[in-house]
Amino acid sequence: MTDHTMKKNPVSIPHTVWHADDIRRGEREAADALGLTLYELMLRAGEAAFQVCRSAYPDARHWLVLCGHGNNGGDGYVVARLATAVGIEVTLLAQESDKPLPEEAALAREAWLNAGGEIHASNIVWPESVDLIVDALLGTGLQQAPRESISQLIDHANSHPAPIAAVDIPSGLLAETGATP
Repeated sequence: MTDHTMKKNPVSIPHTVWHADDIRRGEREAADALGLTLYELMLRAGEAAFQVCRSAYPDARHWLVLCGHGNNGGDGYVVARLATAVGIEVTLLAQESDKPLPEEAALAREAWLNAGGEIHASNIVWPESVDLIVDALLGTGLQQAPRESISQLIDHANSHPAPIAAVDIPSGLLAETGATP
């Protein structure tokens, strides 16, 4: 299904504008105040993103989840696991790196794999039957232009007929300005 009209109602977002540094600091403070680990906070963020995607695109039966190599990618693993648990077909593409995943993202990746999920390299042929793309490549920490391999994924997603739901912020945009580096 490639019809973008399946989205019934736009999702309402708060009207308060926060700087990316304030959000990151607020996440740590919220976790401390609630007695949560950062992984538990990631689980909550991933669940919220999943619920928004499911609500905004209720007819989407096949999701393509693009996971980066940071905590935004960790959120993507959580979204993918929750979608699969309710019967949504998920194809997950992960951007690999020489560096280890952050601890929280590694836990989310492990939970995805333990739930029977598969991780595909980002250079596979993308399925045409995708109804929704979940962009969990890059988050609010982007300070410079993405690497070429990430830029190619972003371009491919933007040219795909399926709608895109971004976790945190569309990949490739600077959180402080909304500009592309």
